[in-house]
Amino acid sequence: MIEGSKKGIFLIGEGAPKNADISSIKSFYNEYFTDSKVSVKDTWFKALKRNKLFLPQLVDKRKIDFEKISFQDGIATHIVSEQIRKDLEHEVSSPVFLANRYGEPSIQEVLNEVNEKDIEKLLIIPLFPNYLPMTFDTAILKVFEIAGNSFPEIELNLTGPYFEHKDYIKPLEIMIRDQNTMKEIEHLLFVYRGVKEEHIGDSPCKLEGFGNLTDEEKQVSYCYQVKSTTDMLMDRVADLNIDYSTSFIPSELGNGTYIEPNTANVLEGLVAIGKKNITIISPSTIVDNIETLNDIDLDLRGKFIAMGGESFTFIPSINNHPEWIEHLAKWADEWANS
Repeated sequence: MIEGSKKGIFLIGEGAPKNADISSIKSFYNEYFTDSKVSVKDTWFKALKRNKLFLPQLVDKRKIDFEKISFQDGIATHIVSEQIRKDLEHEVSSPVFLANRYGEPSIQEVLNEVNEKDIEKLLIIPLFPNYLPMTFDTAILKVFEIAGNSFPEIELNLTGPYFEHKDYIKPLEIMIRDQNTMKEIEHLLFVYRGVKEEHIGDSPCKLEGFGNLTDEEKQVSYCYQVKSTTDMLMDRVADLNIDYSTSFIPSELGNGTYIEPNTANVLEGLVAIGKKNITIISPSTIVDNIETLNDIDLDLRGKFIAMGGESFTFIPSINNHPEWIEHLAKWADEWANS
């Protein structure tokens, strides 16, 4: 347990629109695309084209998609994120705060709350296991920027990318084993967040040849991190003798050259060789969102069946898995007592 009332835990996620209405969705994506970490190499012409042509179409489509993952209490991402906050707060004695990089609750809003509670030290835990400019990097930079400008007296501490931390790997292992117990996994397809090559240095993503990377380079190499997570997990479940492959699912957020292999292409190849019973896991997502709940579990499922697939099983994200909450609490304890 964390002792003292001057320390707090600050969870930071990517976020989602406040509600599944046009106004909320438009506001969310406007904020998203004006982030220079997202719209890299942006020009006034690209911005004009995006705002006039692409964004209206995206908002209309995503309204339908967000409605599918909305409930009486709001969009699923917000519901699960808040449950993580509550579950963690139940395990520690200091307050746990939750903010999102885009949308609500905003970083500024939550830091105001932190200040009102006279918190002197914060442990920032990103709800992103991997380093990416448009997730981990932009969220952390924004927290430090706002805190530095508004509340410089608050000491900020950061939990870095934890893509190969045993406490992150363990819940995923348990989920794979639980799924295999319910129904033997014929083929496990890892689906990681798809990003444009420009977001990872304009280079193709090769899931091999990382022997010369320094420790510092590994902390910012998304492709290395994907391979590391996959390898660690498959080592943990080697006794199950599961056949597996790795892929990236492109987002709905504009054209560009996305890193390969593309999930849809991998699925098509699997069906072609007779692999018609697929289990999907998406380790790069801590909290289920529009990409996992709609793009993977709904849209990708439909595409797979149309290809001739027979069984499509989706393992949810870690979310508030008890093992994950326990490990988050351990991190908080270790930080508080160090």
